[in-house]
Amino acid sequence: MSKDQQEEVSTQTQVGKSRRTNSSRFNADEEGKRRATLLKKVHVVRTRGERIQVSFDAKGQPIGKEGDELQSWIGVLAREHIPIWIADFRSADLEPRKEQVWLEVVTSFTVDESHKKQVLKSCGESAKCFRYDLYQAFVRDHIDDESVWQRPAKVVNNYPTISQDDWERFITYRRTVDFKRLSDQGIERRKKSKYGSTTGRDGYRKRDQEIFEKTGSYADRHVIWRDTRIKPNGEYKNPSIKIIGDQINELTQQDTQGSFESVGTEDILTKSLGNPEHSGRLRGQSKFVKQAQYYNAMHVPRENPEVSFMKRQLAALERTVQELCAKHGINRETMAEEATPETVDQHNSFKASCTLNEKDADAPDPQPMPNESRAYMDCVPTDTVHGTPLGAGNVRVTISVPKLKRALLPIPKNEATYIEEAVGGFAAWPKKLVVIQSSLSQASRGPSQAPDPEAKGRKRIKKRARKKKLQSQPEVQQQTTEEVPPTFDFDAIPIELRPLAYYAQSSLSDVQQNVDRVAYIRERADNIIRIITNIPRGRLVLMPYNSGQHWILAVINPWDDSVLYFNPLGNDPGEDFQQLITLALNDWKLLVGRGITKRRNCKTLIQTARCPIQQGNVQCGYFVLGFMREITLNVDGLALLQNKTSYNEADLNLVRQEWTTYVMSFIQY
Repeated sequence: MSKDQQEEVSTQTQVGKSRRTNSSRFNADEEGKRRATLLKKVHVVRTRGERIQVSFDAKGQPIGKEGDELQSWIGVLAREHIPIWIADFRSADLEPRKEQVWLEVVTSFTVDESHKKQVLKSCGESAKCFRYDLYQAFVRDHIDDESVWQRPAKVVNNYPTISQDDWERFITYRRTVDFKRLSDQGIERRKKSKYGSTTGRDGYRKRDQEIFEKTGSYADRHVIWRDTRIKPNGEYKNPSIKIIGDQINELTQQDTQGSFESVGTEDILTKSLGNPEHSGRLRGQSKFVKQAQYYNAMHVPRENPEVSFMKRQLAALERTVQELCAKHGINRETMAEEATPETVDQHNSFKASCTLNEKDADAPDPQPMPNESRAYMDCVPTDTVHGTPLGAGNVRVTISVPKLKRALLPIPKNEATYIEEAVGGFAAWPKKLVVIQSSLSQASRGPSQAPDPEAKGRKRIKKRARKKKLQSQPEVQQQTTEEVPPTFDFDAIPIELRPLAYYAQSSLSDVQQNVDRVAYIRERADNIIRIITNIPRGRLVLMPYNSGQHWILAVINPWDDSVLYFNPLGNDPGEDFQQLITLALNDWKLLVGRGITKRRNCKTLIQTARCPIQQGNVQCGYFVLGFMREITLNVDGLALLQNKTSYNEADLNLVRQEWTTYVMSFIQY
């Protein structure tokens, strides 16, 4: 028998007060009894050609009065369209009826397609509860009587969609041996249930809304689970629930003190109940909430303990400064106004070169100092970083590979205090502490030796090879920071599309100032997590990535923990990219509850894949677009891409033309 049948039989095992309450909907002639819901308001709105606006919270639950009306309307549709004799709601024979239910819902309410699955799931549960009510009210006590084969008058009057044939098929299944066996199993299972709530079927959703309206934030599921099992007098429903409630309170206190940490689904409620979560419905949440939706809505990044310590130290210093200012009569506000640097509007150019000018007149003088970090440095003069003046004697750098991660930045700022926090972003750096790699290599050599005549040829060859490698894979790269709009290779664009390119050039110039505001690794990792959390299993993620100077493409399969790295220059992934992917995938595994097998910071294996190699120095973006086009348009796109050596000008022109046509679709004339 199916899972749906077992759940139905389990529901039918409720007796006593619950039995009388559930059958009361059929006692329409008794005063104070619940009658069948008709929702005349919905019919009136539909007659006017309007729809009821329904809002959903971040967890995917319908909220407000309109959300309650949607739930009631789904129950009405379940009674009208789902036959009472079905044994499994997932049967393929019911697909036309399900589509009719969905059509009725979207005709009356504004519900997005993304909620279709949950709406139909709610419809199935409502139909199951309706069948249970019919069984309890008219069949259970008369299952062996011949009179049970005739439809009761109350069913005929209130539910005309239930035909005599439907009723007979309904009774036939309830008389089978399979149903009796499953019913007995459900009764035994119900006896073992120790943690029943004091609310109805929709109690979790309504309790969640009450807390959100009062506090403005969502309550953890252990809070909702505990509160829905407390009676109006403040006592727990039974001693077993009190034990779990006390455990929840104890773990909540430990979580506040920092001695308990939730990891994925291993949170306070799971720990208190003592058994793990299963896929599907989440305990302590309504039927609309999925695990991914809940943990996305509730996920609040924990602050690093060292950062917390630094904040406390800064707060103590601030109090000391305030005391000194008060003692000597110094006005802090006046000092702050004089010390606040003037914010300068800044525009950066998108046109970045993949080559390196080893010597530049504006580059800092080389000093024989140890190389502690790999960094990209601006070789074109710039006066600001993140809109704030650099200051005399400083240059702007991008840290790529820190060797001393917990070292303090020489010039800290609000976004970053340690070197590892500034990886991938721009930072101000004293000019005297920046060392050019070529100068460092020369300074680190030993004392000069007598020249070897036979080695001159070899040295010349090595010198040319070293120079070529330096140009193709630089350690310190140029970045243009002049205040000019982005430029296009107009000669390579078909003449009929050049006006659009001019338009795009002028439009993109307004976005330049945001380039250096999104480069930090934590924000990038969070963006990756948000994307891969919402994709179906087996779907690949194509991630174009720019470290500030060069475009590459990463193809991520999060479920297999595999990453393919396509670089038009043919280089291996840098340490910054490795850190980004490892951070994103490890945090995603914890978020969805997959866990990490060995250790918390295990590195994700990134495989460098063969791909077409660019010949010029400003074509990397077009190559990455070509990679994505190749993968998405062909079933075996990954294999085709790895068998190509390069793109010719015709291939790039095709990419340019399709990109321009796509951009044109967003332009209103």
